[in-house]
Amino acid sequence: MVQRRQAAGHQDYFTSAQALKIVKKCDFANEQEEIAVMFYPRLIDQQNFYKVLEGMTFESSKDTVMQKLNL
Repeated sequence: MVQRRQAAGHQDYFTSAQALKIVKKCDFANEQEEIAVMFYPRLIDQQNFYKVLEGMTFESSKDTVMQKLNL
């Protein structure tokens, strides 16, 4: 799933709402983390990234994503 998303998102830009929809479709925490990290630089509204984080299942995943992105 992540590989497919990487190919699709390589040249496109997204909103945080769109990224959130994809994150919520992931069943596993590590998938949610990978998707969130991958989409962040491609967001046109990075100020709303908190919405993506709020949609993640586990608090530890939110922390991991924040660390990986140096936020």
